[in-house]
Amino acid sequence: MEQDFSRHGESTDNLFIESFNDSLWDGCVNANWFFSLEDAQEKFDIWKEDYNNNR
Repeated sequence: MEQDFSRHGESTDNLFIESFNDSLWDGCVNANWFFSLEDAQEKFDIWKEDYNNNR
């Protein structure tokens, strides 16, 4: 039987997503304090711009 979905908690099922999640947490979530939803959105937008254009 072929599996066509990722099993919850199985990081080996989709290495691209797991790599992105690690980059997001290390580069943005763990590196910042978020004081409001607007502040968080601004910091995520800055991180996303850097991730997409300067890597």
